[in-house]
Amino acid sequence: MASFSMGYAMQNLGWKFYIINASYNIIFFFAVFLLWPETKGLTLEEITLKFEGPAAVLYAAGRGDTEEKDGDRETEISERKEATETSKGI
Repeated sequence: MASFSMGYAMQNLGWKFYIINASYNIIFFFAVFLLWPETKGLTLEEITLKFEGPAAVLYAAGRGDTEEKDGDRETEISERKEATETSKGI
């Protein structure tokens, strides 16, 4: 339906039709900017933890047992991050 009407809209509205398309881009830009989580500088394990939770990190590490405390794995990840930041001088 949209592809059928675009020709008529372009003919009737002219250059103003581009404002409609640009408004969608602006809306999507702010949605991505505000809703997508930041993954810059994170290790793959931290990204997995952020998106899929502690059980996925344990599974990816080859420890299919989810009985391990979730906090233990998060503590291990945060310790690695601090060690990396310290070695980089951050």
